[in-house]
Amino acid sequence: MRLNKFLSENTELSRRKADQAIIGGLVKVNGTIAKIGQLVNSSDTIQYDEKTVKQRQTKTTILLNKPRGYVCSRNGQGSKTIYSLLPLDLHELNPVGRLDKDSSGLLLLTNDGELLNTLAHPSNGKDKVYIVKLNSPLDNSDLIKLNNVIELDDGPSKMTAKFNSPAKDELTI
Repeated sequence: MRLNKFLSENTELSRRKADQAIIGGLVKVNGTIAKIGQLVNSSDTIQYDEKTVKQRQTKTTILLNKPRGYVCSRNGQGSKTIYSLLPLDLHELNPVGRLDKDSSGLLLLTNDGELLNTLAHPSNGKDKVYIVKLNSPLDNSDLIKLNNVIELDDGPSKMTAKFNSPAKDELTI
């Protein structure tokens, strides 16, 4: 198994952050500073930030109904985090995607790196569906604008929006 995959499955690091930790010299394999792309097996001793990383025996995935006012990160920077809603033994779980502080909804958290990557990485083409309640109605011209392609830094993004209510104050995006 590649070292960055091992770290993403057994720590809070994503594969990308694991690569950064490896490049930064924070990861050792059998006492030697690790290299990008290095392969490891179950007999290797792996350390991250001077702490031994143990291979998890079980994968855990939970659903959390995130209330408004909580952020989906470990460091809330002054805000309450979703981790304050969870028992300590679930603080190792990583959110699959994010919900803004002012939004609420169902959030998946897991320590299964492969599942997280499959569901969240843009290259896998998974659609995300949001129900949006507005404080004032939109008109049809607003809806047309929402259904246009939006150019992002990493390429085009297509969004599809439709009204859920005759009052035009609730959308599915």
